[in-house]
Amino acid sequence: EAEAVRRKEVGANPADSPWIQLVANGDADALALGGQQCVWIPLVHAVEATEKILLKANPKLRASALEATRDIAVEATGRSQKWGAKQLECVDLALWLRVLTHLYREEQAHRRAAVRLMFETALAGTIAAHAPDYG
Repeated sequence: EAEAVRRKEVGANPADSPWIQLVANGDADALALGGQQCVWIPLVHAVEATEKILLKANPKLRASALEATRDIAVEATGRSQKWGAKQLECVDLALWLRVLTHLYREEQAHRRAAVRLMFETALAGTIAAHAPDYG
């Protein structure tokens, strides 16, 4: 009965497509409708994608991203029947994206600070070289 009241509140009915029902009902009913709570990818693919994404990045940033990717890997047992025994570790896709986004934002902040310092230094040098004449 509570389920029927909730469906009326969110506006989903059994005739709706599963994806509309997923959105309306939230994550609790995702598994019942054939969805999943986490998207797992093999560690090999996550490492390969990290290397490709950060191909032109600072080597130190690339190394830390690869290390973080390996750190968040968990055992694949029970997470996906698709891979079977050939895949030993996997990574939660959402967590991996959060880690990469965090590292990117840190790098962006460092880059912004470096550019600001360069402009301030250049401006200070210009002011010192061309001191104003007051009289």
